[in-house]
Amino acid sequence: MKKLEKQYQNIYWDLDGTIWRHRGCAIEMICDKLNIKCDEKMKMDFLYMIEEYNRHFKSRKVTKNEAYKIIEKTMPGLFFTGISGKEFLDCWNTISCNDLTLGAKNVLETLQKRGKQNIVLTDWWLERQISQMKDFGILDYMEKVYSAEENFLKPNPLTVKRVIKPGTENSSIIIGDSLESDIQFANTANIDCIWFNPDGKENKTSLNVTHEITSLEQIVDIIKWYLQENMWTGIKLCPHIFIKLKKILAKI
Repeated sequence: MKKLEKQYQNIYWDLDGTIWRHRGCAIEMICDKLNIKCDEKMKMDFLYMIEEYNRHFKSRKVTKNEAYKIIEKTMPGLFFTGISGKEFLDCWNTISCNDLTLGAKNVLETLQKRGKQNIVLTDWWLERQISQMKDFGILDYMEKVYSAEENFLKPNPLTVKRVIKPGTENSSIIIGDSLESDIQFANTANIDCIWFNPDGKENKTSLNVTHEITSLEQIVDIIKWYLQENMWTGIKLCPHIFIKLKKILAKI
């Protein structure tokens, strides 16, 4: 008998860079709101801070108190403005610099109607991400929301243990734009993945990518294809019945 194909049930979603994409320059918006100067040094320090944030929390639990310290340590220019790490992060969590990715809402709705579970897996702060999902009108399509707050970032094996329940590996898939975060998570968890790569970047890593897409609408076709394959496996049908069934399914 032909080996059964996978039928995905648990659809894990990255948010930043996948369901929504960044527009403009976040540090410029933050500085504007805090009424402080945004020069090239401030911009470079901001990028360095993000790198240090990811490095620091690679093997440590994510906490806001630690995040405040990282901001103050890597962005010394804030000291001369009187802005604390807490004030900076709080402001960062209020600015709106994202646009919903084309097709995201329709894909989430379609998957939900087909009985799939849309599950958020984000490395950002829970309250902020829930607020943004509400603003974009997509929160009701989500079954669960996992954040790194008081937990660990995606690639960490402890996150895999917390999120992926034993026995659900073959029915789970993650969708994300980051090879180092989302795809690494999939490889660590031994689940399939969809790399959202709208800019056509080259995968120069050794990570295994199950599917690669440039548009979120392609996700529905991937899920449907696996569902069709699973339905036809091990079933012997008369040719004319087989064709009719496939036509009916294609309209769903």
